[in-house]
Amino acid sequence: MYDYHIHMPCRSKDTPGEFLRKTAEAGISGGAVISPLPASHSPVPGADQRWEHRLETVLEFTSSIPFLPVFWIDPTENDAPKQIARAAERGIRGFKIICVRYYPRDILGPLGLIAETGLPVMFHCGILYNTTPAGMYNRPLEFEVLSQVKGLRFSLAHAGWPWTDEYNAVFGEFRWENNDVDAYADITPGTPPIYRKEMLKRLYLGGIPGIKKRILWGTDANTGDYGTEIIRKFLADDRRMLREVIEEAPEYDGEEAVADLFPLLEKDNMESFFARKEK
Repeated sequence: MYDYHIHMPCRSKDTPGEFLRKTAEAGISGGAVISPLPASHSPVPGADQRWEHRLETVLEFTSSIPFLPVFWIDPTENDAPKQIARAAERGIRGFKIICVRYYPRDILGPLGLIAETGLPVMFHCGILYNTTPAGMYNRPLEFEVLSQVKGLRFSLAHAGWPWTDEYNAVFGEFRWENNDVDAYADITPGTPPIYRKEMLKRLYLGGIPGIKKRILWGTDANTGDYGTEIIRKFLADDRRMLREVIEEAPEYDGEEAVADLFPLLEKDNMESFFARKEK
């Protein structure tokens, strides 16, 4: 199983080897690691949060393990174009963006530059437990504007909770109507456990074209202390809930049947998301 959504803290307690041991114990054989966050998102006292340092940190950490490096970027910084170009040159495999002081519509220029690199973007989507109010920037409807960025490949994390129906509608719109962008649904936790099964059912069985190949699975865990037991339970719970969704909805057994959905989640969808496209 691949864990597509892992954060790297500014100060990591685990070495790459220790991290790899813990992921293996959790049943995770690969995935993606997101670089430490920019100071503009949350300053960490005493930490080196210069973009050059954060970029090199995630590249070095993932250089000897089967996890892909993702660079967390603030697209509103003056030198964002330089950061994008350098990260692509250095071998980064994708970008992470969380809108904390701006809407997606405010960053279409930098997103166009990212699209030109052929690399994808991981967005946060849904309520954001931040030190300052930011949920309004991350409602699913705010991401409709991404249809204007030709060639953009992106994911929207956390199923947009608490706006999960709105999330499904927006994701369905991208899949139905737009051929210039490539949207993926990221079901990394965010939805509280009591809501999760219903969220999975509505997303998987909502009639969205090609849904089986556009779902990404992650944990939102971090490399500093990868919680083996918690992740094993989360993985087991998701397998159970998906099985129950299938068993409780036998009428959905056509082209978009979900019976083989979890095998695609294990690695194929993540590999497709991070496959570098030709410019």
